[in-house]
Amino acid sequence: MMNNKKALSEIVSYVLFIVIAISLASGVYVWMQTLIPAEGELKECSDETSIIISDYNCNLDSNQITLILQNKGKFTIDGFFIRASNDSNNIPALVLESNDTFPGEIHLTNVGRYDFVNINDFHKLEPEKVVTTHFDYTKINKVEKIQIQPYVCNNRDSCTAILMCNNKANLDISPSSNCK
Repeated sequence: MMNNKKALSEIVSYVLFIVIAISLASGVYVWMQTLIPAEGELKECSDETSIIISDYNCNLDSNQITLILQNKGKFTIDGFFIRASNDSNNIPALVLESNDTFPGEIHLTNVGRYDFVNINDFHKLEPEKVVTTHFDYTKINKVEKIQIQPYVCNNRDSCTAILMCNNKANLDISPSSNCK
């Protein structure tokens, strides 16, 4: 009689194990569907997507750098990643935090990532448009080099995943500026 209960207990544990494994596999499948673009969505960022830093200004008192950016490509840009370096010989790897706030909007920018959200009534940086952005560099003390890498959303209706563009804008900060 004891052997039958033990065998039944093992069968129940195997069934539970299989149910848990199938549930986890289903959850991973659903999650992966949000990351893989569906047919009709963008597969890659075009080489003709480009952003430039047309001007900058540093404020030593507030440790803020103002960047004037322009979309010089043929396609809209949904946002960009910004990295900085406090040594001009190093590759920019430190992230900057945005100081921009938009009245009535939720600020969706993460540290090091800048999403265009309702700036002058547009949600994306269209070709030839110019935008002024502000970043805090208090955590890295000084800025000698900045790199901006634009991205576009894989789906034009919702940004479930982003596509990094290869065209990066680089800026070497002159020693005479107030970014130090």
